[in-house]
Amino acid sequence: MSGAAFSAQNLEQSSWQDYVSAIVGAGKDFWSALILTAGSEGQAAAYRTEIESRLSESKLPRSTAYIVVADPKSGRLGSGGATLHALAEFARRRPETRDEAWWNSNRVLLIHSGGESRRLPSYSQSGKIFSHLPMHTPWGENATLFDHLLAMSCSWLEVMNPGLVVSSGDVILRLDPASLRWRHPGVCGIAVLEDEMTGTQHGVYVLDEHDQVYAVLQKRSLDELRAAGAVRNGRVPVDSGLLYLDGGVVRDMTGLALDAGAIPFVDLYQQLSMTLGTAAEAPDGEPALPSRLRAVLRGRGFRCALAQGDFIHIGSTSSHRSLLSQYVDAGRVRQVRTRLGGEHPASQGGGTVVDSLLAPGSSLEEGSLVVESALDHPVWLGQGGILHGLTGISSRLEVPENLVLHQLPVVLAGGRRCDVIRVYGASDDPKHVPPTWMNRPMSESLERLGLAADDVWPGIAPGSRTLWNARLFPAGTVEEAVRAARWLMGYDSGGREAWLAAARLSLGESAEAADHRLLLERRNQRRQANWVEAALELARSGGDPRPLLWYAPSLAVLHRTGERLAHAAEEAQAPHPTAAASLNYQAFLFLRQAGLEAASEQAREQAFHCVQLAVGRGLQSSSFLANATWANRAATVTAPARVDLGGGWSDTPPFCLDFGGAVLNLALRLDGAAPVQVAAERTQEPRICFADESSGESAAFTTMDALHQAAALEGPFALPQAVLQVSGLFPPEGSLEQILQRLGGGIRLRTRVNLPVGSGLGTSSILAAAMCRAVSELAGAPVSPSGILDWVMAVEQQMTTGGGWQDQAGALFPNAKLLVSMAGPEQKIRVEPVAWSAERQREFTSRFLVYYTGVRRLAKGLLSQIVGKYLARDTRTIEILHSIKTLAVEMTHAMRAGEWDYLGELLNRHWRLNQELDPNTTNARISALLDAVAPHTAGAKLAGAGGGGFILLLAKDPGSADAIRRTLPEGGAGGARFYSYEICNQGIDATIEA
Repeated sequence: MSGAAFSAQNLEQSSWQDYVSAIVGAGKDFWSALILTAGSEGQAAAYRTEIESRLSESKLPRSTAYIVVADPKSGRLGSGGATLHALAEFARRRPETRDEAWWNSNRVLLIHSGGESRRLPSYSQSGKIFSHLPMHTPWGENATLFDHLLAMSCSWLEVMNPGLVVSSGDVILRLDPASLRWRHPGVCGIAVLEDEMTGTQHGVYVLDEHDQVYAVLQKRSLDELRAAGAVRNGRVPVDSGLLYLDGGVVRDMTGLALDAGAIPFVDLYQQLSMTLGTAAEAPDGEPALPSRLRAVLRGRGFRCALAQGDFIHIGSTSSHRSLLSQYVDAGRVRQVRTRLGGEHPASQGGGTVVDSLLAPGSSLEEGSLVVESALDHPVWLGQGGILHGLTGISSRLEVPENLVLHQLPVVLAGGRRCDVIRVYGASDDPKHVPPTWMNRPMSESLERLGLAADDVWPGIAPGSRTLWNARLFPAGTVEEAVRAARWLMGYDSGGREAWLAAARLSLGESAEAADHRLLLERRNQRRQANWVEAALELARSGGDPRPLLWYAPSLAVLHRTGERLAHAAEEAQAPHPTAAASLNYQAFLFLRQAGLEAASEQAREQAFHCVQLAVGRGLQSSSFLANATWANRAATVTAPARVDLGGGWSDTPPFCLDFGGAVLNLALRLDGAAPVQVAAERTQEPRICFADESSGESAAFTTMDALHQAAALEGPFALPQAVLQVSGLFPPEGSLEQILQRLGGGIRLRTRVNLPVGSGLGTSSILAAAMCRAVSELAGAPVSPSGILDWVMAVEQQMTTGGGWQDQAGALFPNAKLLVSMAGPEQKIRVEPVAWSAERQREFTSRFLVYYTGVRRLAKGLLSQIVGKYLARDTRTIEILHSIKTLAVEMTHAMRAGEWDYLGELLNRHWRLNQELDPNTTNARISALLDAVAPHTAGAKLAGAGGGGFILLLAKDPGSADAIRRTLPEGGAGGARFYSYEICNQGIDATIEA
């Protein structure tokens, strides 16, 4: 990436990829060592905590040595002195680095990240190097400057010889690596061409025609820059903070640092240029480099490469706020602005939220910022205001415009742990004399509070009084710190005495006393809370949160998420029962992953209960025959079977309730007869009798308790029990004998199904529909087809089988038809006959075969599995359900047009989707049968849920149909055979005996 082809965004993407490769050990080179300088031992401890945390989570390359070096207490060293001190400390820990040979085969990155960050106090305890940026790491966390710098540095390694690279810890760099000329010996700085006014705020290189450094000028006026020859065509080479030193230079500097008694103050860039540059002597007033160091570096050569790219210096509170709220592109850096209105559902306004959780009802005004906070109560944040690190606050907050509230845990003398909330203005410069506070002269702010200067600066001379050393912030419990902050902001009166009596810290003292371990613990708690919120938001938005299960921070977090999901389901149950079903099922998944079996099973049961509620809400009546009496002596009902060509599963709640369903099926007589038969008869005995003539079993019920016993729904007569339970004739609280007397006698239901169990032809639901019709005819109150559909849906929910409407609809309505329902609780079925010609129908039946495999399959467990995957919001399951719904419509068009090859292709596609939906749809036996006839078939699939039962075969032509009949076996233990069939022109039929 060079010249016009350079893209800062592409550089970031490729650098992050290389960084991740280095972290996972995928062959990408990384630094042999990384050295961080710190301004104090407290800051060094904070840096080590950050590094240890990343290493423990595998978010740093482990092949690199990480060394943190605190500046000595003797005083400021400058960037050059700090470099010498760091090299000496590095050599003491790694003696091999004293040799040039080591430096000639290793690359080291030294980041100067010391200093108190006085102009950015919210990072004074952790340094600007760990300040947040408006971007995320590839693993989804908010990136800090440290993370971004290491990622960008991956591109430097490809263009440099072994040696040392020195970088500043307060600059965002995105530089075209092709323009980093780090192959030369000696020393090379990196500059970026900027406009001349920008140069007055930074260091600027003065170069000769060969890019040799003549001098480095620091924050000079425009006239001085022009006079020195730094300005060319209105632009100046601004120092990026990057400096490369080859192995020989580093070895000599290391030796000098080890031999020195005390390292003096040295400016790495300005004073280095006096020795290595082409200037004959130092400008007036500039101190010369110490003689020994000057002797070491003389003649080494100092070049400057003009790099293409951009950099941003993180300076003050206001500039950091601007960076996070509007990260500008087009020659600077890409825009990454987070708007609360669109990004943070809890809040409204124009603020920016970084690594934070806000309570619902919060309001952030334009230009405001919330960082590293977790607030359980609403906050109102004025324009330009900043909240940083706020947590554990048990009441609503109001913060005026352009004020900063920064909460910091501290450890006082004696080990007492407290919190302080540092309150100051976003425009305050804590180094400035005379000081400002709350964005106004500090004397005015103190006068407003009734405080004297000696109250906040005890023992400090007036000329040394700054906001940095003003003891303004009481240390205590979180609530005490909040009360003090409210008083300081002017919201509460009467806080002066409590303030005077409290132990107070300044910005500087609180930064030094910061409890870095507790800060890390709070960050982990915030991450866990963010994880919970992410899972909840994913679930609420209809996404699949299951991938999060494998990356849960802890079992406690899984438990908390499960409980929150169950609570959300409870709130959604009345208005949106299908959404509540999904939330409950997802709660089941999280609680099960946490090992809480009882709670998880309760959530699962509640999920399917919500599906039942949703189905019941759409039924036209919950008492189909209430107040009826027996009007006829007997009713005999016959019903055809159904075969589903396409769309099966799309009719199953709750998918059909959410999106509607579409199924193409046919009503068939098999072997010359309707295979399902039901006879309902009045009896003199006051009892309910069931007889299954297919199996020879029978049962009688003489009490209401026995009829409504839930356990009985697992027995051989579960279906007729459920039909009567939801009919409205037999309320559970009544006396069966009295009810039968009112009805005019008992009832006997005799059933026969001339099909194998588990045929896949929808016999259970069709039998239920036939029983509903028979009972209603016996009562002289025949129920409409739509009423029978509702009745059977209620029966299946009562039995918890969870079936859809296509089986009973396939028998209720004759011929070949497309059955369509719209989304919503009331599943009103629209019947669209295929409307094919007699010739088309003959063509179809000459090719279409119905073959029983001899393998049985029951669908109840499968239904709950598929419904469970839908409730979990499994993306592929939802895609498949929509796809097979579309296939049903396409198949209908193909049948009308007689496009048999295309119909066969659609059948095969449907079969593949069925297998993807449930791998157990097929098995070795089924696959062998399909493979045997594959040369002769245009398409094939199993009827119903699959796994056994009937195969539906569409032959390529009538001759191929004969070949299929000769190929597939008949007979055997399972009774495999071809069934003859007729497409019925009549659905369920009833004969009445008055």
